[in-house]
This record gives sequence, structure tokens and C-alpha cells, in this order.
Amino acid sequence: MNSVTFEGRLRITDPAILTGRLLAGIGPSKAYGCGLLTLAPLPERE
Repeated sequence: MNSVTFEGRLRITDPAILTGRLLAGIGPSKAYGCGLLTLAPLPERE
């Protein structure tokens, strides 16, 4: 099993699909704690 951390910007084109993925996770390793998503807003530009 491999895991990865990605930090960057995400452009959401289909909010319904994103909501489903946030609730259900992504990939076959969800039972092992992988496939979870954490999102945070971008900081304000000055």
C-alpha cells in the first residue's frame, strides 16, 4: 500500500462529485485510513 500527500490548488468543476468523494473517500485502501481528503480555504491575498 502506498500513500501520498498533495498540497496545491484545486479547481472544483462538479460540486456534487466532490461532496460524494469527501463523504466516501477515494481508492481501494479506504479501510486502512487512506483515501481521505482534507480541504482548506486559500489564504487571503494581500
